[in-house]
Amino acid sequence: MDEEFDLKELANAPVDNVPWYFRLGRYLSKHKIRGGDRLLSEARRRGLLDQLVVYPVGPGGVQLRVPLWRPCNEWLEEDVRDYEAAFMRVLSEAVCQLPGPVTLVDCGADIGTVSAHLVSRCRNIQRVLAFEPNPAAHRVLAENLRGLRVRTHAYRSAVGDFTGRGRLIHSPRDPSAHAMFVAPHPEGSVAVTRLDDIPFERGQSLVVKIDVEGTESTVVTGAARTLRNAGDLIVAFEAHPKVAQRLRRDPIEVMSALREQRKNFTFVVDTVPAREINPERRIFDQLPPTRVYNVIATSASSTHK
Repeated sequence: MDEEFDLKELANAPVDNVPWYFRLGRYLSKHKIRGGDRLLSEARRRGLLDQLVVYPVGPGGVQLRVPLWRPCNEWLEEDVRDYEAAFMRVLSEAVCQLPGPVTLVDCGADIGTVSAHLVSRCRNIQRVLAFEPNPAAHRVLAENLRGLRVRTHAYRSAVGDFTGRGRLIHSPRDPSAHAMFVAPHPEGSVAVTRLDDIPFERGQSLVVKIDVEGTESTVVTGAARTLRNAGDLIVAFEAHPKVAQRLRRDPIEVMSALREQRKNFTFVVDTVPAREINPERRIFDQLPPTRVYNVIATSASSTHK
């Protein structure tokens, strides 16, 4: 299956222009013309996509290296430019209003797309800490962070409520690496850490993006002290109906975990326009479970008790 290439780690992958056959395959696939997916799959198996391409990300000269051999990063320039457009707009507007300097913590960073977008738009971000357990993605993430204009660190680690080891597991409903999640295992190949294990300056503005396929509440639990001690705070996480169905849990659990640390959180989702949601009600009782939503939780230090 092509999904095995999501885990393919390439050292010193060459940087080159987008191959014509990749553009053709994407065009055919996008327009549902027969042969597009097969062309991409065959090119991938033959090693013809074993390269990085560099795309611009928003203003400020930020660029993103994209590994074409990974099906989950099978992107053209417009895919990077428009990545999670509503989410990036709502989140960046909120981040830009925070008093600087701001530290961005990217949990489940993949190749660093969200970090690149936010740094390109928000000049108050002065440090990025990114966590990614997949070694194939982490290698590219580290390269992308080195290209940013701020202090960065790429951790090859998952984030949770314990310090130890775990295993990367494919979702039974989605073979993509973007849907993989970490389960505790004493002999697992993946390091797991808590955000409370990382030193943060008390009172500093903090942005935490969490995309960990259903274990978001454990990230919050493992960051309890960090969240309480932060100044102005934003936590963004995904509300995925298929993940909620798989786990038989609603993302309200994440909101409840956040409010255990700071009572004054307010919550909006990245609809157009952004919509405030009630933390006392299940998310998918308030919103139709027909799409993935991104929740932006905000807590001001001036009203935090």
